Amino acid sequence: CRVGRHVLAGSLGSGLWALDPAARRGRRLELPLPGRSVQAVLPAGGDLYVATDDGLAVVPLAALNLEREKNP
Repeated sequence: CRVGRHVLAGSLGSGLWALDPAARRGRRLELPLPGRSVQAVLPAGGDLYVATDDGLAVVPLAALNLEREKNP
């Protein structure tokens, strides 16, 4: 899914990633997820819903600090 300029992508075993297409880089987000295999991601109402093999996490979008990153 897209949040601002970032694309959020789940992985099978490596958690959730934030990709910045303009900067051509990405980073793994350090989030308290119930599992590391992310099956679905949905932004809704100021929160990010992350479905993993081991359960659902709800994370406030503001906690991701994505827009504070600067392009190199």
